[in-house]
Amino acid sequence: MRVLEFNLQQAGFETRAVGRASEAMKAAHALAPDVVLLDLMLPDGPGTEVCRALKSDPQTRNVPVIMTTAKGEEIDRVVGFEARRRRLRRQALQRARARPPRAGDPARRTEGESARRRGRALRR
Repeated sequence: MRVLEFNLQQAGFETRAVGRASEAMKAAHALAPDVVLLDLMLPDGPGTEVCRALKSDPQTRNVPVIMTTAKGEEIDRVVGFEARRRRLRRQALQRARARPPRAGDPARRTEGESARRRGRALRR
């Protein structure tokens, strides 16, 4: 992380590094960062838990998080992708529940309209 911090500073970015999961949320609230670089291996907890806490907090929910790690095993990459997949699915469900139903939505179709749509799909 120190190398990343150094390179970002050399490129003109303002950085703030914290070394523990417990400090990460405090820093995110105090600084309102544009992006968070988060290591998966923190001394007092996994980075995935910090990411989950950042994404569940309304104040930090929209801050992009870039996960980094020195781990190179395939299982470690799978864990990261799985966490992202769950978050994206949850966000899609939240958006779908939040928007009002539209005229063409399946929940608003009549039985006859649904049958006509199925018939059209079969004829194509």
